[in-house]
Amino acid sequence: MAVLALMVSRQGCVEANVNAVLTPRKELRLSREIVDEAYPVSHVAKMLMVPPLTSRKLATRCRTEWNPA
Repeated sequence: MAVLALMVSRQGCVEANVNAVLTPRKELRLSREIVDEAYPVSHVAKMLMVPPLTSRKLATRCRTEWNPA
């Protein structure tokens, strides 16, 4: 649930670019699997059919931006 709070606070309203690799929902799922559930980045990237580099960047961003209060 920690990732959900980050995504809502960071994005405000949910908008997706037509050319985006990840929709906001897919981005939330990916970051939740990697950060909260501690699945390997490569496994989640393959499961959600996104590049591993994109998955790694998103996980790093979520870990650095989210501060548990």
